[in-house]
Order: sequence, then structure tokens, then C-alpha cells
Amino acid sequence: MEIASHFSTPVMVHKVPDDLADSVEDHVVSNLHKLQVKDHQNHQHNDYSENESIVDLENDLTHLYNEILRCREEFERQTNVLSSKTIQYWIQDYRSSTAFHELHHHGVYGISGLYWVRANENAGPIHFKNPNTLIHYINTLHSENPSVFNSNYISYSPRKGYILMFPSWLEHKVLTGQDNIIRTTIAFNFEQNPFDTKR
Repeated sequence: MEIASHFSTPVMVHKVPDDLADSVEDHVVSNLHKLQVKDHQNHQHNDYSENESIVDLENDLTHLYNEILRCREEFERQTNVLSSKTIQYWIQDYRSSTAFHELHHHGVYGISGLYWVRANENAGPIHFKNPNTLIHYINTLHSENPSVFNSNYISYSPRKGYILMFPSWLEHKVLTGQDNIIRTTIAFNFEQNPFDTKR
């Protein structure tokens, strides 16, 4: 007997070369002092709403930029989830064990992702929510036997030098970590205009 897993949700995981990861960390960390605190309660620093990022991804981190573009092309090829070629990105730095990011998504159209600039074992994982809207009720009845078919969330622990990429509509959140947390990311979107007929 065979049980097929249909209606799969794509999440790409890609590791960049170690020397590239080291150079990206050096550059980003040297600029973290420019970040402003955006949430005083959980000490999350980011440049999401700033006119300019603290780093220039395309010009200062060209090799990482090209790795992300290569991932986007492969993600599109394998999933047919279409996106713009224009990237929007921002830096996030978690500086407290209480830092978290509530459940959210990045829109209906496009591809989103993150790159872990640095992380330690105290950093909280990212949780992707099962897009099946009824899974919560199923698990209420059958929580003692979790499986790939009835899990509420799938988690990824932060790892320096890794890119995650996923459809922008996929809901996700970042959990709190532990004391002495290190967790710095470059988050990004490739947003698609659904009315663009020139593709």
C-alpha cells in the first residue's frame, strides 16, 4: 500500500559556501550598530521601514545576491511559483531571549525567504504553519500521533550560511530563544504583480 502526499508546500533550503558565509557575516555585523530598535518590548532591531538598508545587498554582498537570485530561478523552475526579479530586503537582529515575530505572511503573490547571517544554539526557530485551515481541529482529536500529514507546523532551526525560500503566502513565525541569543538575518521578497501580462 502507498499513501501519496499531494498538495505539497515548497520550501527550499540552500547552503552557501563557508567562505561566503564568513564574509557576509563580517560585513553585516560591522554595520549592525546602524540598526534602530523597532520593537522596544522584544528588542528586535531591523531596517524594514527605512529608506535604505544598512547594507547594499547587490553591490556590497554581490556573491550572496547572486546565490539568492540563483535560488529564486530554481524555485520558480521547480514550483512554477512566479515572482518579480526585483528584490526587497531588510536586516533583522534579535538581541533578547524574548524577541519573536508573530504569525504573518508576505502577501499572496511572489516568493519570500531569508538568509541566516549568523546564529547560535540559543536562537529561536522559524515555524511554518500548515496551510490546511482545518488541521487544528484534526490535531485536537488526534494530537497523540503527529505525522507529516497532520502536523500544525514544520520548524527550521537557524543555521549560519543557509537560505530558506518559500511562497509568500505561507504563514510563519519566529519563536523566542534563550539567553545570550545570536540571530541575524537578511529577509527578502520577490513580489509579483498578478496583473503583469508581460512575463
